[in-house]
Amino acid sequence: MKYLRRVFSYFVKDWPLTAVIFLLVLLGIGASLFKPWPLKVIIDDALDKRPPDAAKLVGWMAATLFGLHVLGALIGSVQNYLLIAVGLRGAARVRHDLFRRLQRLPMRFHTRGTLGDVIYRVTGDTFAFQTYFHHGMVTALISLLTLASMTVVMLQMNVALTLASLLVMPALVAVMQVFSKRMTQRSLRTHEAESALTSQVHQVMSALPLVRAYVCEDEEERKFSTRSNATVTVRLAQHRVEILYWLGIALVIGAGTAAITWLGGLRVLNGQLSVGVLIVFLAYLGMLYEPLSQLSTVGGTLQEAAAGVQRVLEVLDQPEDIQDAPGAKDLGRARGEVEIRNVSFSYEPGKEVLRDISLHVAPGQRLAVIGPSGVGKTTLLNLLLRFYDPTSGAVLLDGHDVRGITSRSLRENVGLVLQDAIIMPATAAENIAYGRPGATREQVVAAAQAANAHAFISKLERGYDTFIGEGGARLSGGERQRIAIARAFLKDAPVLAMDEPTSALDAESEAAIVDALARLMKDRAVVIIAHRLTTVRDSHQIAVLHHGAVAEFGSHDELMARGGYYARLVERQRK
Repeated sequence: MKYLRRVFSYFVKDWPLTAVIFLLVLLGIGASLFKPWPLKVIIDDALDKRPPDAAKLVGWMAATLFGLHVLGALIGSVQNYLLIAVGLRGAARVRHDLFRRLQRLPMRFHTRGTLGDVIYRVTGDTFAFQTYFHHGMVTALISLLTLASMTVVMLQMNVALTLASLLVMPALVAVMQVFSKRMTQRSLRTHEAESALTSQVHQVMSALPLVRAYVCEDEEERKFSTRSNATVTVRLAQHRVEILYWLGIALVIGAGTAAITWLGGLRVLNGQLSVGVLIVFLAYLGMLYEPLSQLSTVGGTLQEAAAGVQRVLEVLDQPEDIQDAPGAKDLGRARGEVEIRNVSFSYEPGKEVLRDISLHVAPGQRLAVIGPSGVGKTTLLNLLLRFYDPTSGAVLLDGHDVRGITSRSLRENVGLVLQDAIIMPATAAENIAYGRPGATREQVVAAAQAANAHAFISKLERGYDTFIGEGGARLSGGERQRIAIARAFLKDAPVLAMDEPTSALDAESEAAIVDALARLMKDRAVVIIAHRLTTVRDSHQIAVLHHGAVAEFGSHDELMARGGYYARLVERQRK
């Protein structure tokens, strides 16, 4: 029950519908209270006393019983539909909050886990909130109202039998206590196993060319089978506990029903009760034990749903370590002056990736950053985009510390071209206009032409309206990169950050991209990470990183004259 307040907060917005639901609940309980009485009238007044109009009386009571059942069914149907509607809306709110939080969590959160686990939390675990609300909280309240109503009516009929009927409650509570913790633990293991299975499916489908090229289909199938069987095992273990739980509940309620039937029968034999009253009392007893059974079911349902709720709240409660400072300003369109001032950074305490880095890029200038793998080149771009904050020092845009600028304002001023171009599962036009969805077709085409992408896009079966597949699977590497460059052209940001934009391309594709990049970089402040001389040698300044620090700095000619790492790299590429 510790999640009660958090779960309820997602459903309270639908309080008008909820109020209607509980009005229907009260009407349904009222209809249920009258259901046994036609039987009493038939037995005690018609069959026992046999008045002249006994047949007519039986007919009227049968019709009344049918009407009460129809009314109860109609009320229950509308009530359930509204409950489902409220439950789905609440689950949608949870999913929205979870998706929003996932987009804003620090990058290190996403690098620690698997994408499949994240997907399962969004698509699977969020429905636990609906279960918790509908089959847990609401069912518990309905059961308590029904239980109270039935108890009041039964006390009016026979106090001793009613009190005896309630003696099963301590036993039910004991069963719930014994099984509750085990059911939560088993349910959590089931969610984790199914999440792992989802992760493997995502990983294999994302890397299908690699799987086939290395003939690993059988190995991946074996892993999937192992994980699938593990899911079956933990799910069966969960159901074994649940079955034992329901069995315990059923035995307690069965014992209670048998005991009351025996006591009531003795009272009829002793002349203390009429047969009709006993039948009505037993009918109410069933209606009394039904909410008791439902309350027991609620215990199991809440324990199972709690596992999914817990996994969702784990993400929602993750802190956003990159947040806009109070009073952060919107910079508008920047001039494009970038300064990295005495910046040090570490992903983990005691393990510095960057040490006291100071660099400056004026509007219209290009800064190339090179160095061996793992020296922190990409980390510099992450700091510029404020995916992380420096451990010490500051990153400035137009003289403003980026921590004092809104993240939206900062990132609107920085265009990004990565080594592996990110292509969304959408059309060519939608990919180019990503980040500027209001762009006209003319603007999209102009950006594609500037990026040398118009020619190949025009040859696609539907041109700019062609769906280019998950991750741009229908395009070559060079074509994907030109789509990304067109996207940066359309964004038209004053600062451009590029990470190895021409690596792993053939000569023809590289030539087209270098030509497009030359136009893209014009009149912008450019920070480019690269090794290929085609994108480095014309830079105004070149910084060579080694062991997280700036080892060499200067123009191409200056660094060549020094004969250091840069000069050796140039010589190797010439050979």
